[in-house]
Amino acid sequence: AGGDNLFISVSNMVMNNVDDIYISGFFNGTADVDPSPAIQHIVGPTSGLGGNELFLLKYTKAGNLQWARQSEVGSTVFAGEEQKSHVNHVGVAIDTNNGVYLTAGLNGPVNFNKLLPYGGAATLLDAAYYPYSIESPATALIKYNASGGFEWVKQIGGFDTANRAQAPAIAVSDGGKVYLSGKYNNTIDLDPGVGMNNVGGKGNYIAQYNSNGAFVWAGKIADGSNASSLNFDLVTEAEETIYTNGLWWGASMDFDPSAGSFMLTSVNSDNSNVYISKLKIAEVDTTSSPTALQNNKLDISAKIFPNPIAGILNLELGSAIANGSVIIYNTSGQKVWSKDRLSGTNFIFDLNVLSAGIYYFDIIAADKKSTYKLIKMQ
Repeated sequence: AGGDNLFISVSNMVMNNVDDIYISGFFNGTADVDPSPAIQHIVGPTSGLGGNELFLLKYTKAGNLQWARQSEVGSTVFAGEEQKSHVNHVGVAIDTNNGVYLTAGLNGPVNFNKLLPYGGAATLLDAAYYPYSIESPATALIKYNASGGFEWVKQIGGFDTANRAQAPAIAVSDGGKVYLSGKYNNTIDLDPGVGMNNVGGKGNYIAQYNSNGAFVWAGKIADGSNASSLNFDLVTEAEETIYTNGLWWGASMDFDPSAGSFMLTSVNSDNSNVYISKLKIAEVDTTSSPTALQNNKLDISAKIFPNPIAGILNLELGSAIANGSVIIYNTSGQKVWSKDRLSGTNFIFDLNVLSAGIYYFDIIAADKKSTYKLIKMQ
């Protein structure tokens, strides 16, 4: 690719079963990505600390461009100045139906399909901006169809700058199981739906999603309270085996995502190490995360909207309650808001007192209880 004021980084290249070629990465400036005499530009902001855009290109095995897609970064006002969002750590994987799955680190809000309006279905507006940094507090999981049409996008972590999900890698099995791994700091919820599956501390995680982006299970790998790690790659073998590799720094690290442990001890004086792990899916303990909603029976049918919220929350129940209550907890399990003596089916709550972030919304009536994940915007 050539162009004006161009910076371009190819992060990943994969092929499908008919040898079509998919290339992903990030860039700024202007690039012509069609090797033929025809011109197909991808256009991003001019060079600078912020403003890197994602790109996804599909070519035939003969090198003919089939389609090109790119993101549209947003901006955040910080210290009175507009700061461009940016994208990095872009990975791509293809399923047997030529569905295209992307993952990327993002710093600030991003629209992952420039063909669609900014702020619409392809935009993650709640990704936190980490000032003056190339760090990516949030991870995006995106799917396109075989023609390059946008299908969905999910956000993992990064709703604030403290709880970060970074440096993601992705793989898809022949059966359509989507695996995501990456680095985390503090507490992140690996379930982008209404459920909750938190990992806390610091290390690397591994998670499985279905072809619609719904959460299946998650676990920690390279977990150590006095160590840090960075994930490089993720590969599947058949349907039951996952390989992952990366770096870790520290005296020791636990590489077993289940309730058990598999400790490695550093043999280097500077405590820097390379690892590769092989996981059998049947052995992964999906209940070992510190907090999870897999067993949440949703005894009380409810609809909470909008979610994310700016301040006002609507609660609609499937059936009336008498003398019920709602309690909101932060990700540390501390109660931050509650309302008692609720009777009826429809309620409106003013939650402007809450800071931006992730919360858990309990509905309690008689001996029944349901918990939902709630996201509060700035």
